[in-house]
Amino acid sequence: MRLLSHRVSIITLVLGLATPALAAEPGAANSDDLQGSYWNRSIESPTNVPEITFSIGYVRGLGQPQGGVGDLFGSLGSGASLDLGVGYRLSPRWMLGVSGAYQIYGGDTLEGDDLAHGAIGRLDATYHFEPFSRLDPWARAGIGYRLLHHAPASGRDDLLHGVQLLSVTTGLDFRMQRDVAFAPILGADLDLFLYDRTDAVDRPRVSAFVYLGMQGRFDFGGPGGDEVPRYAAVDPR
Repeated sequence: MRLLSHRVSIITLVLGLATPALAAEPGAANSDDLQGSYWNRSIESPTNVPEITFSIGYVRGLGQPQGGVGDLFGSLGSGASLDLGVGYRLSPRWMLGVSGAYQIYGGDTLEGDDLAHGAIGRLDATYHFEPFSRLDPWARAGIGYRLLHHAPASGRDDLLHGVQLLSVTTGLDFRMQRDVAFAPILGADLDLFLYDRTDAVDRPRVSAFVYLGMQGRFDFGGPGGDEVPRYAAVDPR
């Protein structure tokens, strides 16, 4: 009887230890199922940190900057644009910043000694629609200043500058980690050139530029000893 009692005690102990492990297995599997694929999993979002964006892409002017002139944008043709932005991520959804761009054009009518380039400076704000997702669509709007310089080897030298009335860009961030994202982007802006050097432009017109490219987003700072966490975690409820 004593031997039987010992055997019963051992079996009871083994079952008692095994039961939590057996109960945990289905839960773990369910947790993995709830997580889904890599791109469906949630990720922390930067907040209260500085942010830098860099993009490169294709740009093209549409329309004419003033009345009574030739096809200036047609002469410039398409070009390449390098953009750099510096901002502050106020919250998971909002970023405010300043950005600048340098653009150079290479139309078929431009000859070896011709120069056609431009620059932009603006203030902008970005809104993120899914800041806790690895795939995060966003939209950015801004206003600023635009410069356009066309210096042919012979002929009239145009140095136009004016107002970027509205710039709108949208993209889809692929977030490799919480601090780094890459996105295809598409943008357009409306511009009004008011001066050619120091002379007022005669009959200024609203013109437009379209842009297609790739952007990288980089955030700096984060958790690590801060009294207030710099990254907003996903609310589990």
